[in-house]
Amino acid sequence: MSLLQKLTQRDLLKQYASVMEQVLMSGSNMLASIVVLKVADVAQFGIYSFIFVLSTLVAGIFGTLLHRQMMLEIASENDTVRRRVFLATMAIEITGLIAFMGTVAVLAGILPSVSDLRVPIGIVLAGSAYMTLNIVFDAFKQFAYTTGNQIYSLRCTFIYVCMQILLLGAIVLFYDGAHVVEAAYAALSVSLIISLSSNMLCLRSLRDAQWQGRHYVIQVLSGFFKQGRFSLLGMGITWAQNQSMNPFLMLISGPTVAGYFSLGRLLIMPMAVVSQGLVNSSTPTLRRLYHESGITRLMPRIHTYLVKTTLFSALYISTLALAHFSGLLQRHVPDYQQVQWFLLVWIILASCSIVRFWHGQFFVVSMEFRFLMRVSIISLVVTATGMLMFGVGFKSIQLALLSVIAGELVALVIYNRKQSALLKSLH
Repeated sequence: MSLLQKLTQRDLLKQYASVMEQVLMSGSNMLASIVVLKVADVAQFGIYSFIFVLSTLVAGIFGTLLHRQMMLEIASENDTVRRRVFLATMAIEITGLIAFMGTVAVLAGILPSVSDLRVPIGIVLAGSAYMTLNIVFDAFKQFAYTTGNQIYSLRCTFIYVCMQILLLGAIVLFYDGAHVVEAAYAALSVSLIISLSSNMLCLRSLRDAQWQGRHYVIQVLSGFFKQGRFSLLGMGITWAQNQSMNPFLMLISGPTVAGYFSLGRLLIMPMAVVSQGLVNSSTPTLRRLYHESGITRLMPRIHTYLVKTTLFSALYISTLALAHFSGLLQRHVPDYQQVQWFLLVWIILASCSIVRFWHGQFFVVSMEFRFLMRVSIISLVVTATGMLMFGVGFKSIQLALLSVIAGELVALVIYNRKQSALLKSLH
């Protein structure tokens, strides 16, 4: 076997490892959701999903401002610089997480006195613990990806999932429905602690890194923020466009409808997970490709990833269709008559989002974050206008959710026009 073939095979193994890791994480999230549904009900699942959506927002803030910028910064550097930047990033992250926990504590104390909202202390503690540990877990994973250790990261995720299965099994056996949300997030938190403790690759890198002092940390944060501020705003807008639907439904329809909506999303999660796994693992490679040859070779490579993801999505949607028409989903999914319309919305939305992810990846690796921010704002305006007009004004959940799809399509059209203009400029 030639050296080129060995390198190609190694890259494929790394990609498959990253996808498998995303599948494991998706499976673990699905398992936790199933446990909540089994032990409690759809309304409790709606509350569980509401907290999970908030955790994606917090994780997105840290991931966009710190983790992604760290990946772009160290992708082409040597091991010494990588460890140095990683240590500085973790110092920034720990400081930010302490501030986040303080904010949670203040809000938990203020909300009952200024509103009718009562926040159980168990949910506050378990939910915030999961959010903070999950952020550190993602930082370790992104560092492993950037240093070419996807297989090692998969091992740590496997440990997390195994521990989670054991703890969730205990919930099924010994819980009767009371405090199931708190118990589920406590199980996830303990599993994350065990997995993080086993990640000797990242722990050794932090130990061996040379501390450069506070000024270096501030310099790293300044560089991250300079590039990441546009992407951060874009992420927040994207979250508002794609993830705020659960809080929106909680507000206008209550936890049961939010639970139906989240259950529909749960059924199509593997599509998004496989796509996101490829996006995460390909970012350093695409960044290096862009750095070496510009957009000439970048577009065909992204198109290849898009084709692979589309083929998997088509196969998965066909499997769901077969399960629907055979009655399998109706027999095994709680309240499927109410869930099926939300499932259809999620299938369309996920399909559009996957295409948008890959077209957006072109602008991520070329670091066009200002452009991404503008597109996100336009897309959000379309989505927010539709959700407010149809959801609040006309009380139509169906039309409100369809406006989210419209926002995705608008973003995709703008991406395509920008890419076409760039390609024409080369000829």
